[in-house]
Amino acid sequence: MEFIQAQQVPWPNHYDDKQYQSEVAARFGYSWYFTRLPRTLLVDRQGIVRAVDLHGAALDRAMGELVTGR
Repeated sequence: MEFIQAQQVPWPNHYDDKQYQSEVAARFGYSWYFTRLPRTLLVDRQGIVRAVDLHGAALDRAMGELVTGR
């Protein structure tokens, strides 16, 4: 929470400290053997995953495109 507040992250975040035993992680098919956490999922208003594992400028661009529709 301190990091999210300090960085002023405006989107919802989920953290339950259960790592790969998390119910949310299981819904997305996370596995101890091949999935890294933390991970970003860019999801549109209809709940469709539009991008995965973007960071920095690439995440900024994808979010901008999603918001503007371009």
